[in-house]
Amino acid sequence: SSRRSGIWMEDLRTPIMTTKYHNSYLTDGCWSTTRPGVFFTTKMDGALDIWDYFYKQNDPTLSLQVCDVGLHSMRVQELGKLVA
Repeated sequence: SSRRSGIWMEDLRTPIMTTKYHNSYLTDGCWSTTRPGVFFTTKMDGALDIWDYFYKQNDPTLSLQVCDVGLHSMRVQELGKLVA
């Protein structure tokens, strides 16, 4: 677990992008199946953050408080319309 996520390239020793530090631990993350540069992260406080690297790098494009307990896993539907 970490309090920030990063995007890495195999050839570099440092991330090319990192999210801001979060008060709550990050528990999972995955890429959008339909939009390059979009990824999702879940946190121990029950929040789901949606990041669009091409639109905004420093903050989530959208943050949803899904529940009051930690979200431990997530998946995006192949067509990109649903997140579970």
